[in-house]
Amino acid sequence: MTKLEELIEIIKSDPNYNYYQELELKINESKEIKDKINNLKKLQQEIVLAKEVGKVNLLSKLNEKYELMLQEIELIPGLLDYLELQQYYNELIQTVKDAVENAANELITNK
Repeated sequence: MTKLEELIEIIKSDPNYNYYQELELKINESKEIKDKINNLKKLQQEIVLAKEVGKVNLLSKLNEKYELMLQEIELIPGLLDYLELQQYYNELIQTVKDAVENAANELITNK
């Protein structure tokens, strides 16, 4: 078994991952919930872009809009758990990606 396969198995054996998949299935069955999540994701992207280009006023407005949308979403049972778990697994994947890139860069620079 490769290291990647081992990592995938570790993630899949996490009880939170199973819960995440159950929530994802329920969410994918609801167009209304999917639309709200997609709108929230688009707003997150706009926030990141506003930060990158330094648009402070726009960033403030986007953050306010984000908080309002998040409050609305928090009222949907299980959705907040889903979003938190999604963020956790995205951060985990990013950490692994960064570690692989750093290791590859070290190999390249040490040749």
